[in-house]
Amino acid sequence: QLGHFDALTQLPNRHLFEQTLREAIVRGRRDGTYVGVLFLDLDGFKEINDAYGHDVGDCVLKEVSKRLVDCLGPVALAIGRPGGDEFVFALPVDAHGRFRRDIETVMRAVRQPFMVPPRTLHLAASLGLAMFPEDGLAHDDLLKHADLAMYSAKSAGRNVLVQFDHALNAELAERMALRRDLREALAAGQI
Repeated sequence: QLGHFDALTQLPNRHLFEQTLREAIVRGRRDGTYVGVLFLDLDGFKEINDAYGHDVGDCVLKEVSKRLVDCLGPVALAIGRPGGDEFVFALPVDAHGRFRRDIETVMRAVRQPFMVPPRTLHLAASLGLAMFPEDGLAHDDLLKHADLAMYSAKSAGRNVLVQFDHALNAELAERMALRRDLREALAAGQI
């Protein structure tokens, strides 16, 4: 149980989520279907933990996991909590738009107030989306790209969904090269 499930939320942990995602990708390849992988990070969660303590934060995380399961239930190919205030889920992508409606439902559910007596707490979610097969063929690429898109959503003002774009990879590579160049310049006494 502890090897595959998050002890706090009882959702699959990163290991089990990745295993389930790999299986969904195999089915997608076989059936010619698309899979959307989403990384969700709670906006404002750190402030709740800092202000009210980890017990209150844990109550919020449990409620978020419950809301995810309630919203996505049997539709999701996988739902998991890799750690912290991050959640991941995979959805089948359909031509009728249900996929997008399911994501909007999740975002609305997270924006609903959280009751942790005597407090009413408000959060939102930043989401990053990567699609199989266009954004990656392997589970680790899809997770990395969804995570990168989520960080872009945070930078874009939070409470938004950002779909992965290969330009995000170029931006990341540019930032890492700049950091490397700055470290080298500092070490060489050029700054």
